[in-house]
Parts: sequence; C-alpha cells; structure tokens
Amino acid sequence: MKAFKVYSNAKGKMAGVSHISLAAGQSPVCKVCEVRGICYAMRNQKFHPSIEKSYWENGVKLTERVYDMKDIPYVDSLFCRFNAFGELFTGEKGRNQLDNYILTCEKNPAVIFALWSRNYKFVEDYFKVVQRPANLRLMRSTTRVDDPVYEVPEGWDGVFNVVTKDFAEKNGITVNCGVTNGEGDKIGCARCKTGCYDLNAKGVVVFEIQK
Repeated sequence: MKAFKVYSNAKGKMAGVSHISLAAGQSPVCKVCEVRGICYAMRNQKFHPSIEKSYWENGVKLTERVYDMKDIPYVDSLFCRFNAFGELFTGEKGRNQLDNYILTCEKNPAVIFALWSRNYKFVEDYFKVVQRPANLRLMRSTTRVDDPVYEVPEGWDGVFNVVTKDFAEKNGITVNCGVTNGEGDKIGCARCKTGCYDLNAKGVVVFEIQK
C-alpha cells in the first residue's frame, strides 16, 4: 500500500525544509485551538483548495494504519518538519500518526526531523513508552497568542511562541523566528539559529504573527 506523502515545495522561511502534513482542522485538537481564528495554515487552505484536499488525503493515510518500513517514504532534504500544516490526532489515530513519524525518522537517519505540537499530554505519554529517535526534535507550541513561555518543559527541546507586533513592542520582546538578515531577506528555517533543528539546543522561539 502506498504510504503518506512528503512535501518538498515549501516557500518563504521554510524553503529547503521538507514537510509531512495533514490538513489544518482535520485533527479534533485543531477544533478547540485558541489560535484557530488567526491560524496561517487555515487561511492558506482557504485560498488553495487543492492543497487542502491533498493534505486531507495525507492525513487519512497517516492516521488510518501503521505502515511497513518498506512503504515509509525517503526524505530528500537535510531537514523535515512534521505537521507544518495540521496537528496530531489523539487515541488510536494519534498513535498511528506518531508511529509513522517514528518509522520515518528511523528510515531517514541522516535527516533532522522536528515535530511541533499543542497536543502536549498525548506527546508526553507516548514517549513514556516509545523511545524517541536521536534525529527527532520536539517543539512545544503554545496554545495562546501573546502568552509567551520562556522555560522549556521536561521532555521537550524547545517552545514555539506566537505574539502580535503590538504585544512584542509593548513588552520589549525579541522576535527570533522569520527575522531578516542585513540585506532585508528573511532567514530560512534551514539556516536559522533559534534551535528548532539544532539537536543540541534548548530553543525558545518567538514568532510574530500577522493578524
């Protein structure tokens, strides 16, 4: 059976980073997310129905079963992000999804993978019984806008915060995700030093969202 798809056409700050995604809103966790109203992925899908359809089909494949290693895809990049769009499921579907992610890490040992998730407890409980691959980073996404966290919880490799421009300016917060170089060009994820893909870093990342 053909397994799930690896997307390699990311643009902007994620250029050079492959991703394995499902549709934003597909997981029940998305439906209660407080960031849903200004979610970039949700907005992007509204303008690109064909992308949403592809991600949705990928989400079905990711969660319906655990694949044999021979069906797990190869990743042709140095970095790969799990859930650039979408979120982890819970229950059996969520376990299938994480099992498939673990197999992907194992099949591609030279690739550094990172998983962003707001589904904290599910991730933490899963890795109490499943060994995490050495090439997998876990980034804990905060559940609220303008409520940054600066301590990385145990079991995680970093925290991803989302703030608005007004909040950042009023509180003197340094935005270190999606920043620009001296020539005004955005620094891509593959070259960024915030720690998302650095296996030795405990990164606190702050991203400024456009409402």
